[in-house]
Amino acid sequence: MTAHDAPTAASSERSDLPSSDEQSDLVARIRRGDPAAEDEFVRGFQRAVLVLLRARTGDGEASRDLAQEALFAALVAVRAGRVREADKLGAFVCSTARNLALKFQRSKRRRPVSMDTVPEPAAPSLHASVEDGERVRLVGDALACLEDGERAILQLTWVDGCTPRDIAARLSLSSDVVRARKSRALKKVTDYVRRHLHGRRRASSD
Repeated sequence: MTAHDAPTAASSERSDLPSSDEQSDLVARIRRGDPAAEDEFVRGFQRAVLVLLRARTGDGEASRDLAQEALFAALVAVRAGRVREADKLGAFVCSTARNLALKFQRSKRRRPVSMDTVPEPAAPSLHASVEDGERVRLVGDALACLEDGERAILQLTWVDGCTPRDIAARLSLSSDVVRARKSRALKKVTDYVRRHLHGRRRASSD
């Protein structure tokens, strides 16, 4: 990326976002459990998040996965009432994406012997754009079904960008326990999303 590319990406990021009033309305509707609002949330922010992540990571494939994580994290935060300024939802989403990009860049330089680099199950992937809103909503539903401790670990991972070591310190647990619970929670979320998407595809094809 050249010095002239960054302003272009930033300008695109800003211009692609919904207006302040639209952002406030989205937050209110998501908090009320409106599924259509969650679809609009994905459509309204996905392109800006992808532009931001591609500019910061230079990795198109990784940016898709990171965009998914950023959208998941922001939706979880909205549902939990953690977005205090509803009209600045876009700033919150982009800040989440920037934190994930920084974490991604750091992980590429991290020593492979660190226990924090042990691979863990990935969150469900967004492969087809027509299913993005549905996948994000299903992940939110799956999170609501988790035990409180498991949900807290995923929220700290996705929303706050914490490592297992950071989470262990916050929750007074060992890093091994955090990794085990995080792995179990991610598997539950992944299985939930796959099961429901498969069921809906079968229903639509009948």
